[in-house]
This record gives sequence, C-alpha cells and structure tokens, in this order.
Amino acid sequence: MSRDRRLLPNDPFFKIDLRAVSRLRSLEIQLSPNSIEDITLQLSHPAPLLESLTMEFNLNRPLLCPEIPTTLFDGDLSSLRELDLRYVRTKLPWRNMVNLTSFALMFVPPGFISVTQLLDFFESAPHLREIGLSSVPLVHGERNERVLSLTSLKKFIVRGSQQTSPLIGHLSIPVGASLETRIEQHSRIEDHLPRSLENLQNFLNFSQVLFHVEKWSWEIQLTGPNGHAHIASNNSLVFMSVLVPEFLIWFKTSTIDRLEVTNTTNLARNVIFQLLLPMRALRTLTIAGRETLAPFISALDPDMNPQNTPVCPRLKELVIRTNGEKGLNVDNVMRMRVARARRGAKLESVRIVGGG
Repeated sequence: MSRDRRLLPNDPFFKIDLRAVSRLRSLEIQLSPNSIEDITLQLSHPAPLLESLTMEFNLNRPLLCPEIPTTLFDGDLSSLRELDLRYVRTKLPWRNMVNLTSFALMFVPPGFISVTQLLDFFESAPHLREIGLSSVPLVHGERNERVLSLTSLKKFIVRGSQQTSPLIGHLSIPVGASLETRIEQHSRIEDHLPRSLENLQNFLNFSQVLFHVEKWSWEIQLTGPNGHAHIASNNSLVFMSVLVPEFLIWFKTSTIDRLEVTNTTNLARNVIFQLLLPMRALRTLTIAGRETLAPFISALDPDMNPQNTPVCPRLKELVIRTNGEKGLNVDNVMRMRVARARRGAKLESVRIVGGG
C-alpha cells in the first residue's frame, strides 16, 4: 500500500474487511506521516500469519516522524520473520519475536531510542540473522556489563549512526558473522571501533586485510576463518594518522598473512612502519598506485629502519599494481630487496602488474 498524501475517507483501504487482516502474510506500507492515525484501527487487529512487514512514512523532517502505536496488530508481532521500519519513531515495545530473522531500522530522530531498548528487542529475537541500522542516533543508557549473545547472527550493518562502539560493546557476535560499519563524515574513528575484542568472535584471527583510500574516503576490509569486517568512512586522509594506531590497538594484526593497500597517498612513512611492524606473519603484500609505493618500500627497507632490522620478516611476495600509471621507478624496490636478503628476510617474488 503506497500513498503520497493523507488517506481520504473514501480510500479503498478503509473498505477492507478487518477479518482479512488476520490472513495477511506480507504488508508494505508507504504513506505520508499524517496517515498513521488513519490506519491505526485497520491495523490494530491480530495478524497471526504475517511474516513480512515494511513501514515507511515519506518525510523530509525526521523530527516529525510518526510514532508507531503499541496496538499495532494487537501488540503481537511474533509471527514476523522480516521487519523493516523507516522514518518512524518506535521504542520497539514488542517482545516474543521468536521468528524474526531480519530487522532493519532507518532514519530515526535523535534521542528517541536507546542502547537498552535495542538490546531488549534483540534479546526477544533470538534467531536474528541480519541486522541493519542506518541513521539511528542512540541514547547511551546501558551502563552495566550486560552482554547479549547473538548466536544466529550472520550480518550486522551499521551506517550513519553516531558512536557505534557503545552498542557493539554489549554484543557477543559469533564466529562466521560479518560486521560492516560506515562512519559519518565528522565522527571520531574511535567511537566506531569496539572497546574490546573479547566478545567479538568474528574479529579473531584475521588473515587478510585491505586498506583502500581515496581522496575523501577510506575503507578497511578484514577477512579470516572466523568472519569478516568492513569499516568505511567519508573522512579525508588527515584521519589516516589516527586510524592506523587505533587499528593496531583493536585488531590483532600479528596473524595477518595477506595485506593489500591501495591509494594511500600522503600517508606518512612512520605511520606505515607502525602498521607493518607487528605483522610478523605477513607473507604477501600488494601495493596499488605509484604514490603509495614509495613510503611502503622505504618502510620495508631495513637500511632505513631503526636497528636496521627488517619488518615483516616472513614476507615472501610483493605485488605492485601500477594501475596504468607510467614512470614507475624500480631502483628503490631492488635496493630494498637486496637489503632484506642481506639480513635474512629474502623476498622470493616481486611482481609488477599493470591492471588495477
């Protein structure tokens, strides 16, 4: 059901036999905010067969979002498998969501929903496999050591929300789950990193990491036998000097054996050295972009490092992607390779490829 304006008294929706609501299996509602009161009566009856519900109220001013009444389907949404709420206010009062596997909440006004309310809702839905939160500023009301285990979780996506870490810190995420975080432009990076890895089983033993940096954005992808994590931001490169130390603090980089770095222009050599130093298991390094190459080669050259010792002592393969750029100077690459071999950290393969 989709309407761009307030429902008129003669709208066909009001002619629906209320008993038909009990037979609904899927319902998508897209209305203007003023229509929430109009449909309350129609949707206050039980819908024991309803499996999928989407509610979206077209609105450019989120502070005026309508609030979903607690009487929706007689207050019982236990039959739902999928719930998608957009541009609505809700305190998530429903319990016994035993069948719910997919939940999305988007564009909620600030100050309306708390970490505690989300945790209570998640606890009532033990079979949740996919969770998506977008532009949901949370009130940080949970001060205790409560940890909620999401044993069935496969994918958790958080976008445009402020301070993800207070919520993530109260969740136990299982092996095999994927966590994706997209950070707001002016948000602090540390507000979106987990405060502890103790309960994030999917964050353990990452073996591959990808750093990708554009002029006004960056992303990190981490992959391993226990799961996948994707952290992205629209912040500019000036934040990279903060990102790398925070990354090293929170993620155990000593198990990483594959690292791919693209377009990290203007990233200081000392920051790169700090990034590579704990990666003692690294065996394959891929570098894309001519301007990215020079500071990494310098950091890998033991003659350029304190104590003249090589970082990444197990590094065996270096792949350089030119991305179609011309004028690549390989002299420093060869010099670095000789210096590493002289100190027992020989590179077995250096490949230069033209593709991106």
